[in-house]
Amino acid sequence: PGFTPASLPAIPGLEGTGVVDKIGKGCTSSLTVGQRVVSYEWPSQSGNGTWRQYICVPEETLIAVPDSVTEEQAAMALINPVTVIGMVDILAAPAGEWLLTSAAGSALSRMVKDYAKLSGAKVMGTVRRKEQIAELLADGFDAVICTADSDVADQIKAATGGKSVYGALDSIGGASTKILTNATRNGGTVIVYGAMEGISFAGDVVDVLFRGVTIRGFWLVPHLRSLPVADRRAMMEKVLNLCGKGLFPAYAGTVYDLKNVEKAVVEQAKAARGGKVLLRG
Repeated sequence: PGFTPASLPAIPGLEGTGVVDKIGKGCTSSLTVGQRVVSYEWPSQSGNGTWRQYICVPEETLIAVPDSVTEEQAAMALINPVTVIGMVDILAAPAGEWLLTSAAGSALSRMVKDYAKLSGAKVMGTVRRKEQIAELLADGFDAVICTADSDVADQIKAATGGKSVYGALDSIGGASTKILTNATRNGGTVIVYGAMEGISFAGDVVDVLFRGVTIRGFWLVPHLRSLPVADRRAMMEKVLNLCGKGLFPAYAGTVYDLKNVEKAVVEQAKAARGGKVLLRG
């Protein structure tokens, strides 16, 4: 969605990191040749994406990468971390309250867990395979529930001591949205930001009509574009600062050379592949 090149072939790729190779005439920033950078808005939607070795972008969209941030962290600094901060800040779960996220084994859900805990919130995740539970608990989730079980609602209540969760994040859709909505407090919010099970989701009229639970979406591009330019830069600087402190570790999977992009695309489509697939040019 949103990939609307004027012509084909076109180059995809929504995020990445690189090194300044040349500075154009009239540029006034403090960036220097050889400096590592990321951008808060690569020109991906027009078909001028990051799956390439060289790209020309406006200097005002670039932010220098601190030495404390790894190459892998910088390559993944836009899509997941900015989405996480945007969504978790919307839910604003206070210290001691529960935040529930589906697909807990994903790189993004792990970042949700790390970021939400900064404010003292507790984080529960749902998974579809029981084999993931022990590993995710060891990674810092406060509770992990398998949606293949028949008593999911009872398990959620048992984990929270009978409380509803303060808010929830859903990247799956389908039946998952209903599970999360049922578990959310009166007046709470469920944010849907993915469609792993297709483009429809299940819901309960009672939750929305009588309990006041809001189901809303979150999409990164319009969220960023709704912010003033200074706030977009500040958001990326915040992400890089948190990366440098170890908050957003690089949940990277297999790294492919750019010439093997077809193999990378096949790999990223695999279920339970691990971390995010990366390309190196």
